[in-house]
Amino acid sequence: MSFKLINRTSVIVTPKQPFVDWLNGIPDPNFKVDGELYTVEGLKGHCTVYLIPDFDHVPDMEEFFERFKEEIFEEQLGSWYGDEAHWPKIRTAKVFGEWFDCQIDCMTYDLAGDAPLERDQD
Repeated sequence: MSFKLINRTSVIVTPKQPFVDWLNGIPDPNFKVDGELYTVEGLKGHCTVYLIPDFDHVPDMEEFFERFKEEIFEEQLGSWYGDEAHWPKIRTAKVFGEWFDCQIDCMTYDLAGDAPLERDQD
């Protein structure tokens, strides 16, 4: 099988401590798994990958991604806990940077061969 380079750049979003603190502060007793507190280390496998257009320069990638940080912030919160009443009131791009680490990976390969990419219809 040959790896196929695709014309997208990957941005990997990983939770930092403020996000973990928010998770642990959610007052719903049914939310915690076995009553355990979340940790940054425990959430390392719970990152999200976003694909953006392929740019020649990293600053262009960062500038493009910057436009989506507030929307991604809300998507991240909602994917863990849907009750917006318990979301932080300030969800700016600056706060996003305090709550999440973003790693830009310029080379994105598709290892699925000829399997088609599928998209949500939402």
